Amino acid sequence: MKLNDFFNRLKNKDFFKEFKKENLDLFLVSVFCILSKSEKESDKITFNFYSPSKKSFFSSDYPFFEMKLIEEKETELKELFLNKQSIDIDNLKEFVEKIIGGSFSKIICFLLEDGWKLRVFRNDFFIEKIDLNKEGEIIKREKINLKDSFLNFNKKDF
Repeated sequence: MKLNDFFNRLKNKDFFKEFKKENLDLFLVSVFCILSKSEKESDKITFNFYSPSKKSFFSSDYPFFEMKLIEEKETELKELFLNKQSIDIDNLKEFVEKIIGGSFSKIICFLLEDGWKLRVFRNDFFIEKIDLNKEGEIIKREKINLKDSFLNFNKKDF
């Protein structure tokens, strides 16, 4: 399913319609996802909104039962338009596997107006940090070796 499909489900919920009436300036700023390779684990999707008049962030988690206040903070943000992204959630797992040339256990995804921020937990003791622009092009990629970072203990540490 595409992000727009999830977003439309949220927009059609009665609680969201009422919330939007009370917050006319509310707009979508980001989407947070945790995608699992395992079919035994369900994916997590959260839509994040900002209200300039209330100077507050709100979110709703799939399957969308409520809006939650996340943080009160004045900031300037750009609205996220889901239809302007060339990579969607329904093909993100396959896209990542092609990029990393292997398998993964989880992908932590953050979609902003300028593109995706991905953190891929590989099955080989590496995390890949991948940033994509709206067109789906890699603008930054970094591979972190977990073994060297976390599993390399010195005797003096104990």
